[in-house]
Amino acid sequence: MKKNLVLLVVMSLFMAFFSSCSKSGADVIPEDAQVVASVDFKKTALAMKDIKGDVSAQLRGYLVMFPLSQESKDFLKEVIENPNASGIKVTEPIYFSLLDAENKDMMISGMVSDQEAVEKSIQLLAKEANKEVSLSETATGIKYFDFGEVIFMYNSDYFVVKQYTLGESASPIDVEMEKYFTMEKSFVNTAAYKHFASEDGLAKLVVTPESYKALSAEELAELYGSPITPEELGNTSIVMSLNMKKGQIIGAVDIEWGSEKMIALANEASLF
Repeated sequence: MKKNLVLLVVMSLFMAFFSSCSKSGADVIPEDAQVVASVDFKKTALAMKDIKGDVSAQLRGYLVMFPLSQESKDFLKEVIENPNASGIKVTEPIYFSLLDAENKDMMISGMVSDQEAVEKSIQLLAKEANKEVSLSETATGIKYFDFGEVIFMYNSDYFVVKQYTLGESASPIDVEMEKYFTMEKSFVNTAAYKHFASEDGLAKLVVTPESYKALSAEELAELYGSPITPEELGNTSIVMSLNMKKGQIIGAVDIEWGSEKMIALANEASLF
């Protein structure tokens, strides 16, 4: 499972780095996500270019460091030269979401530019993982590859990488997949997302109010130095961001307190 997930992440990130709407990969994140992180590969590439020059040439050299077949290396070289070859585009960041910390439920999401190119990319990934997989499609038109503990699903707009085992859920697979692609209330509808989107960064992470619901009263009191309830925290969210300027990594933390009590507590105790 770990090898499959690592390979999915590594190749998805590598292809997304070179790929170029009002839609974004955040659309398919459930509104009750506890932690959401994003990486803006377009901004990162520009920042690296300012520092190191021709990033593409350097990454072509780095390919020798990856334990990949020659076929995969040739394909990744093609992606470097022609971003559309990956099938993944990044007009907005790739998102990494922790949905349930206790159950280690996570997902990766982003945008699709070419479904056929995505299929080719995943087939190569399956070879690297020594997995026999084939493309399947639900009645609602969602395509997916089942890697066992990890499933890669996509349509013409979005892709989702999810830890999920077919057959474990009481719901039909069509229903399970459909919920990610037809959300009426997703992460983008929350106050935490608005806070998250308002902050600039090559990489960002937001701790949402949903994360507090998983903590005990004792854990919250230890975290904030005073007895506090999830209700009193309200829509409190914490955004951490990273930027790069003149070769230096600059980190920042911004907090939006979700209630008058939290504002008062923060002022009295100089929280964070």
